Amino acid sequence: MASRIREYRKRAGLTLEELASRIGMTDGNLSKLERGQISYTQYHLETLAREFGCRPVDLISEGGDTGKIDEPLLATVLAAVFERVRDINLRLEPQALAAICTHVYQEAASVEPAKRSAAASERADTVIRYEARRAG
Repeated sequence: MASRIREYRKRAGLTLEELASRIGMTDGNLSKLERGQISYTQYHLETLAREFGCRPVDLISEGGDTGKIDEPLLATVLAAVFERVRDINLRLEPQALAAICTHVYQEAASVEPAKRSAAASERADTVIRYEARRAG
């Protein structure tokens, strides 16, 4: 899954090396991240969003026509995310919650259909646990 990271980097007038240095990543891994060859983490999205002055969701949204939404997968993602948020009583801003749901949906959509539900649950659990640790 490709992202809009390269578009934001170019708009900011930064080279791969410059941006990688600023965010503590190798230029090789940043290049792979831009091309969708490695998966991003919530940490990557938040770090890059701070660097570009945008929201994490802006880096992964396609903009314009994003194609057909897999409604059953979306329902699974929303259920998984909201269940984990409720279970640990985590308070999140709507914008952060939207970014998490988008991230989990895109990660789950990138795996074969038979494994999407499990991927959504696993990714939701990982991201929500990360957010809970970050919140203190």
